[in-house]
Amino acid sequence: MFEELRRRNVHRVAIAYLAGAWLLVQVVETLLPAFEWSAQVLRLVLVLLAVGFVPALILAWVFEWTPEGFRRETDMPSRAPRTASKYFDRLIAVILVIAVTYFAVDKFAIDPARDKAEIAAATEEAAKRALSDSLFAEFSDRSILILPFLNMSSDPDQAFFADGISEELLNMLSRMDELRVISRSTSWTFKGKEIDVAEIHQKLNVSHILEGSVRKAGNEVRITAQLIDARTDTHLWSETYDRTFNDVFAIQDEISLAVADQLHLELIVPDSPHEGVDPLAYESYLRARSDPTTGHGAAVRSSEARRLLHDALDIEPDYVPAMYQLTYEYEQLRVSASPQEEPAIRQTILELGERMVNLAPDSVYASNWQAYIAMRWHYDLLAAAPHLENSMRYANRTDVHVWFRGAIELLYRLGRDEEGMILARYWIDRDPACVGCLAGAAAAMRDAGRHEEAARIMESMLEWREADSAGYWNIGVAFLVAGDAEKALYYFDQIEDDQPFVDRDFARAFALYSLGQHKDFESILARRLSSQSNPEGIARLYAWSGQSNEAFEWLERMVAEYGAEYANAVKTDLYEPIKSDPRWQEFLEKHGASDKPIPRIDFNPDYPPILQNAVDALVANR
Repeated sequence: MFEELRRRNVHRVAIAYLAGAWLLVQVVETLLPAFEWSAQVLRLVLVLLAVGFVPALILAWVFEWTPEGFRRETDMPSRAPRTASKYFDRLIAVILVIAVTYFAVDKFAIDPARDKAEIAAATEEAAKRALSDSLFAEFSDRSILILPFLNMSSDPDQAFFADGISEELLNMLSRMDELRVISRSTSWTFKGKEIDVAEIHQKLNVSHILEGSVRKAGNEVRITAQLIDARTDTHLWSETYDRTFNDVFAIQDEISLAVADQLHLELIVPDSPHEGVDPLAYESYLRARSDPTTGHGAAVRSSEARRLLHDALDIEPDYVPAMYQLTYEYEQLRVSASPQEEPAIRQTILELGERMVNLAPDSVYASNWQAYIAMRWHYDLLAAAPHLENSMRYANRTDVHVWFRGAIELLYRLGRDEEGMILARYWIDRDPACVGCLAGAAAAMRDAGRHEEAARIMESMLEWREADSAGYWNIGVAFLVAGDAEKALYYFDQIEDDQPFVDRDFARAFALYSLGQHKDFESILARRLSSQSNPEGIARLYAWSGQSNEAFEWLERMVAEYGAEYANAVKTDLYEPIKSDPRWQEFLEKHGASDKPIPRIDFNPDYPPILQNAVDALVANR
């Protein structure tokens, strides 16, 4: 039997098959990452090779490979030695030479580079996990979520007052550097919901929860508060306060001190920026800021909010928090205004900002504002740096959005990427449900080339709330730039029809082009061209599809129609395919939008202690 197997070259076929199969598996395994194939492709190849082994041996038994082709054994002279042995010997030798060559190249050239990349990626991921863990460890059992207090008043319209109490407590407790306080945007996602303490503890990694209720009747106020250990779901402290409305700030002080005492922390009660303000002005301010997670539709977040804030300033002209909030609301209006409306809105913003800086030049409000104007309006990093330094002193504050994004962008521009990552992680850990925070951190990550991480950050907002159409656009763009066009298309498809600022077909066009569906892309582009309503949008589509001539033609049309200042708006990742074209820099320089050389900037923020410890550890480990 064995002699017959040898005569029919079955053993040679087996050796050649196994050697060839091993070589094929190695090649497929090497190509998996390059073509973004899943591990299922490798498993399929292994199964097919295993299934084909026995049929290959059977064919070797039945047929002989001759110079004239394959011939059945029955057609050969009985017991005649097969002539194909030398062919199989040569085939086996060739396969073994290729295999040894591949092994040598993989072992000494490809493998070290791949291992180095994998080690670098693993080290970076471990560093990020260690950073997040270290920040959590620094706070240990000193972290807290302040839930929106329940409105127990007979008038549902008094909910804004309960929100104001909750927010002011949150602001006061955040002044303790040793305490990690979850910010307002995240806290308000739990408003009106059944609370699962264990789930909150797991989701936010907080050790304590403060909840309560407010009942207001005329000038009489009853406030109840209780502190819960989120790790064990046990009540640590509770108190009820029956006072008049004029005593509200005193009650907030007492609750804050009681919480600090339970957590074995020292709280020096700061002066509230709202203390001494006319109650009617304070009420208008609270109403304008009520429930940031829902926004009560466009009205409250835009025209209604501005009306309420103007009411507050009519009563208290020097009310800086209201002034700051109103400036923010007008800036939101400006970025979506028409070219005809924009100059008047810009002037209003400048006047409000000047009043704010004159009233409180060293405040976080003034520093935030001046840094924003320098970076976003004038693209002047040198002018922004000292204001950002001052803002970072207030990094724990929750009553105002400290402009982390500006600081992170500056750090990246200065080549201090790792410090920027620490700041982004610190920002997100304190307010993981804040859409603006996540978008800002993701944008900074994209500026630093961390596209996949940026996409994951953007997607994480869906853990907290359903996105609107603008949110789906931003998530889709993040995945598109990260190279995942299929996922980008999925999110673009979630955009609702007939949205004023986000068009679903326009968004889908980018993903369709990246997926090779060029006919569908051209159809959408043709519809855009027929309307010619948005030159910049048409330029962007041409740019993404690599049609440089048409892209630059429509960019010039955009400038001619809207003005040279709009040239700064095109510095997005969706223009990446044409940025290597010399005409890109020529276009930016022509219209005063080219990036200025980075000057020597001394940027040494005075971070809160725990954040500073993380930065110091980074410097020490370099």
